[in-house]
Amino acid sequence: MNDCITRRAALAACLLALCGAALSAPALEAAPQALAPGVISTAFHDFAASLTPDGNAVFFTRTDAGFNRMVLLQSVKRGGQWQAPTVLPFSGIWNDGDGVLSPDGRRYVFISNRPASGTDAKADLDLWQVLRDAGGNWGEPHRLPDHINSGVNEIYPSLAADGTLYFGRAGNGNPVFRSRLVDGAYQPPEQLPFNAFSFAVAPDQSFGIAGVLDAARNSDLFLVERNGEGWAAPQRIEGPLNSPQQEFASSISADGKTLLFASTRREGAAAWPRAKPVRSAADVAGELASFPFNGLRNIYSVDISALRK
Repeated sequence: MNDCITRRAALAACLLALCGAALSAPALEAAPQALAPGVISTAFHDFAASLTPDGNAVFFTRTDAGFNRMVLLQSVKRGGQWQAPTVLPFSGIWNDGDGVLSPDGRRYVFISNRPASGTDAKADLDLWQVLRDAGGNWGEPHRLPDHINSGVNEIYPSLAADGTLYFGRAGNGNPVFRSRLVDGAYQPPEQLPFNAFSFAVAPDQSFGIAGVLDAARNSDLFLVERNGEGWAAPQRIEGPLNSPQQEFASSISADGKTLLFASTRREGAAAWPRAKPVRSAADVAGELASFPFNGLRNIYSVDISALRK
């Protein structure tokens, strides 16, 4: 009898622990909103967005479906409206993407196939950095050192307030690395104890948001809590943040409250019949260009304050 009671008590404790774990799973009730459909989120791939500290400009990547023509863009907000994007002054020649702005707005790190010397494009994508002075003027981009870059694609950098660089590396399970900035120089990177397709660190490095691939290579967003000098296991964020499609390529605003991320979700179906028939190739091109929710990447914004309560 005592053994039976003991087993039942152990089972009850286990069930309580499981329920507690379920209850403690991170969740957001707020629904993400597409960022400026038709202006920033378009019929092309738009992703890897980050806000300036004042929230009045956003930097992001736009490219074709094959990722062969990546360009870094900027849109500014005037009168509460996002304006037509312009190409950043250091982009537009090479295949540039995955850019991230530092929380103070003075440092921008991106990936590029531009060569460190010569005129031939690199076969892989390396991390480059460009600095902005107090007057808002950009300097010349510089390739990060060889102990940061490798012979494969570096992907999705993220910057903490103290300059620490987080980044991914394609292949081999998509490891994530951290390189501390000491006296203006990035130190040899340390591999973090989890893999992710993309990872965005909070400015204070107390947590991060990881885009984690499943066996079918679908990606959802997970909360990763800082645990002293280590990191807790990633936990999937419940609620409308994640969809049946892919979510990844995120960044966290300077105040730690807003998450920008990319998603391939579809916000609505086309209406039938067409209100106006398409009669020419130009009509077809115009219709396709005007519908951003076509399964390619769009940029979304959501308040993540509730994750930190």
